[in-house]
Amino acid sequence: MQLTKTIKVQLYPSTSDIEKFEETQQQFLNACNFVSTYIFDHNFELGQTTLHNALYHQIRQDF
Repeated sequence: MQLTKTIKVQLYPSTSDIEKFEETQQQFLNACNFVSTYIFDHNFELGQTTLHNALYHQIRQDF
């Protein structure tokens, strides 16, 4: 049997860490919008493998 323990931790990031996190959030948002646009422009193709093959390298390159 596997036991899981959850703890609550409050973090105090530096200003630099906050800026990096905000940039990461923005890039994630941009990538999600890119994928959404692709899906709308390609007849709502939702297959995971199809999307992966079509978008993976472009997302890695751009974001």
